[in-house]
Formats: sequence, structure tokens, C-alpha cells
Amino acid sequence: MKVLIAGAGWLGYPLFLKLTENNSNVFYTERNCKGQEGKCIKIDFNLDKWNLTRDYDVIVCCLPPNKIEDYPSVIRNLTHYCKSSGHFIMSSSTGIYEKSIEIVTEKSALNEDSKLYLAEKELIDNFKNFSILRFGGLIGYDRHPIKYISAKSTFDNAKSPVNLIHQDDCIAIIAEIITNKIYGIYNACSPEHPSKIEYYSKMAEKLNFPFPKVIKEGLQENKEIDSSKLLQDLNYQFKRSIFDCDDYNFS
Repeated sequence: MKVLIAGAGWLGYPLFLKLTENNSNVFYTERNCKGQEGKCIKIDFNLDKWNLTRDYDVIVCCLPPNKIEDYPSVIRNLTHYCKSSGHFIMSSSTGIYEKSIEIVTEKSALNEDSKLYLAEKELIDNFKNFSILRFGGLIGYDRHPIKYISAKSTFDNAKSPVNLIHQDDCIAIIAEIITNKIYGIYNACSPEHPSKIEYYSKMAEKLNFPFPKVIKEGLQENKEIDSSKLLQDLNYQFKRSIFDCDDYNFS
């Protein structure tokens, strides 16, 4: 099975390493290839010409939308490099949903003006066998919001729930979807939803970060992401608690 990971960044490259444990026919893209010789394809997706063949069984798009000028067009064009019988997997975000104070499922209202919405629509309209994973906030290893929260003087929306997912679970979910050829749209977020004040104050203590002194408890946006469809269809059990902190390294 020939696999392409488009975008070997914080999520894409660890995913490449995981998939190569059982498959030697996995490739990835970077703007500047400095890693695995013969496995990295040098591509700038903001340019028109891509050095890709059109014979991939699986394409996993881990490109960051905010760094791609015309992200929806890139998604549409990328589908042309996957076999018609292949599997296209898109890493999306729960940021696609409208602001809400309800529990959010895959059927909840979407922000139709967002780049993510337009990109998902391109994939849905142009490819048959697709999977869209709407990840919560990404955490793990060298990445955690407490780094940025600790630099602020004010902490807003303290009572709102957190919606996060560890890198290890992102990778495990993608691998499971590839192996079992599971198609559809899924929220992917830890089932743990403590309030922001409960979670981030505890993580600040655990990771030795200062915490803002001014706390605002407003409920400007209080959505909670429901990933029960993913748990049921994949029979998935989350591997990492969002409170795990033994392997963080911010140096």
C-alpha cells in the first residue's frame, strides 16, 4: 500500500514514523527535505507544480490551512494524486463549528465562511472514499496552550470546557482509519472536558508555569465536542489523558 503524508510537520512527521513501522512504502512532503532520503518529496503547496505521481492508495493531508494561500484548491488538487479507489484522509479541526453553548456533534452547525468548511466541501464533492477528522486542540511533547496562557495577565472564559487531543491519539486514530478503511466525518477529541480554569491551573502547577492573576468566568463560547461517533465506529479507547505531563519538553 503506497501512502503519502502531505505536510510533515508536528503531526505529519510522527505519523510517517509510526506508519513506516509496518509499511516501507510511505512517503511525506516538506518544503525543504532534510530528513529521510528517498522518502521525502520536496513540495511547496503554494506553487502550481507538484512533483507527485498519481498512484497513491492513501493520502493523508496534515497541511496547516493558515500557511496555504488557497487551501480548498490544494485539497481538491491533491485528490487527483490518489487512486480513484484509494482513501483520502483530511486532518481538519473542531474550529469549523459555529460558536455554541451546546454539545457539538458532527451534525452541528458549521461556519460556512471558513477556509476549513470550503476545503472539506471540496473533498466531499470530489472524492468518494474520504475521511475527515475534526481534531480538538492539539497537545503533546513540545506543544501545550499553557505556554501561551502563562504569558497573559488575564484568563478568560474560565468556566468553559476544554476540547483537546494528544498527538499519540491523533496518530493512533489515523492509523486505525487507514487499516480498517473507515470513511466518514468524525470529531476527534478527548472525552475529558474539565473547565478551563480547572485544567490549565492544574497544568500550570504540574509543568511549573505561572498562571494569570486575573480570572474572568464569562461563558462567551461554551461548546463541548462530542466524539462518541468515533469511539463507536472505531471501537477506539483514548490512550492518553490530557492531564498526562511526564513527557513534555519545552526547551
